[in-house]
Amino acid sequence: MAYLALYRAWRPQTFADVVGQEHVRRTLQNALSEGRLAHAYLFSGPRGTGKTSLAKILAKAVNCQHGPAPEPCNECEICRQITEGRLLDVMEIDAASHRGVEEIRELREKVKYAPTAVRFKVYIIDEVHMLTTEAFNALLKTLEEPPAHVLFILATTEPHKIPVTILSRCQRFDFARLPAHQIAERLRQIVQAHQVQADPEALAAIAYLADGGMRDALSLLDQVISFADGRVTEEEVLFITGGIPRHEIHRFWQALMAEDPSTLFELSRKWIEQGKEPGKVLEWLFEHGRLLMLAKVAPGLDEIRERLGSDPHLRRLAEELPVDVLIAQLEILRSAVQELKWVEQPRIFLELTMLKLWRASAAMEKPAAQPSAASQSVSAPDRLLHELMQEVQRLRERVQALEAERKREGFTPATDPPPQGSRSADVPAREHVPAKEQERQRAMPEKTPKPGTPQRAVFQLLRNATAEATQRVQAAWDTVLKQVRQKRIFVHAWLVDGEVAAASSEAILLVFRTPIHRETTEKPANRQVIESVLRDVLGQPSTFLTLMQEEWEKLQAEFQENLAQEESSAATAETAEEAEEDEVIRKALEWFGDLVEVKRQK
Repeated sequence: MAYLALYRAWRPQTFADVVGQEHVRRTLQNALSEGRLAHAYLFSGPRGTGKTSLAKILAKAVNCQHGPAPEPCNECEICRQITEGRLLDVMEIDAASHRGVEEIRELREKVKYAPTAVRFKVYIIDEVHMLTTEAFNALLKTLEEPPAHVLFILATTEPHKIPVTILSRCQRFDFARLPAHQIAERLRQIVQAHQVQADPEALAAIAYLADGGMRDALSLLDQVISFADGRVTEEEVLFITGGIPRHEIHRFWQALMAEDPSTLFELSRKWIEQGKEPGKVLEWLFEHGRLLMLAKVAPGLDEIRERLGSDPHLRRLAEELPVDVLIAQLEILRSAVQELKWVEQPRIFLELTMLKLWRASAAMEKPAAQPSAASQSVSAPDRLLHELMQEVQRLRERVQALEAERKREGFTPATDPPPQGSRSADVPAREHVPAKEQERQRAMPEKTPKPGTPQRAVFQLLRNATAEATQRVQAAWDTVLKQVRQKRIFVHAWLVDGEVAAASSEAILLVFRTPIHRETTEKPANRQVIESVLRDVLGQPSTFLTLMQEEWEKLQAEFQENLAQEESSAATAETAEEAEEDEVIRKALEWFGDLVEVKRQK
């Protein structure tokens, strides 16, 4: 007898044999038990999940000589004929090759006739989405009101391509991808039945590669059994499928963490020499990076728990890799997978991708027990800015105290007359700072934040900001982002959310929409990269402050209100100063007559 492929030999023959799809099995069995069978069903879902198998089981259950029953007996003549495909009243039609309106018209003529040997004529139309629009229209009336002896079962992998008028006339069941552990358990039963030795890791790898499809898993198992020499191992599974062994994947990520580009290029060369396609390599790395990310942020998922149980290295790598670096590396891999299809030299492109991954990993912040000199130098600008802000605040408070004392005591010029007979005398000397300058040097109004807060630094920046400086920075901002991306791609990913709101000759105000982007941009290592680029692009040292959009809108309005109050106070003080000067001049003229020359400052 000719060899029968595993996926055909192990095709489910009863509802109990079907792996997964509990909601479909239960609904159909209850309908059979209660006599509530619909005239049309639509089975939709990924390939290899049991759609046509369940359709044939349902055809046997409704026509079994011992039924209709929740389970076909598989022993009567009707069940055997349906299993072997010999019963003319149960027809399986491939819509991909019978998609025209003429084939559907022929089917409409056939459904009028009663079945010859069974209760129901069953039409299983596979890949029904391949029918033309005219064919769907021809099928519509028959599907809506079919003869009582006809049962339609439509199967598709793309239900969105089926007209709504067809969907509304069917009971729809969505088939889910099978969990990897269910596939692995089924494979274990099969290898035991065939007396084949297989490592659990090998079966788990096959289940993972099947991507939720039992038929794909059985086909791959069949291929690996033929290749293996007595025992199926994980290495053989990966070799025959073009996958990357687990230990090499771990070595790849460890090389990234260790900033070891030579190992990365060595691995890429090895994979290419083994015949692995660059696209397949990138897909494997991307998928493993996804597992690392999930293990980092969601270790409780069933998929991750299974992998963590069988792969302790995965847990360790997930603990050591920072999330922001991992996200940047995944973004690089995702872009590489998409761009590879347009590349003429895939091997060089793979090596360039390795280089990009290494550069992204080189910026990873490593934890340290004690702050190093480098970390201290990185945070020095922040400390210096904080100290300067405190010193400015102390000076402002001192000026406020002096101004208050001056207002309490009042200001009186020296009025003692000079000695008699003296014809030359100077106006009494006095140091007097103009009121407008005093107002500019005063502390912020009472509405300003407490000393040392970033808002006070923002107010100071706004006082020094100019439209020319702001426009200059905004015009150069694209260049800044481009150079930041070239230096540290993941820093660019966070900085791109910021917008230049104001700028002075020494500082820039950036406004962000999301907190995570602002917080990550403020990290000392990231700040050092950005300020270095600002210095190169603008040609002068520049620091930057950050605000959230809501904070900026609030502080902007508050600053404008404070500025208006200051201008009003300055105008009042200037008027008082002029009046005060007039009084001094009057006294001088009274004392010295025409020897005094009055000059007004413009």
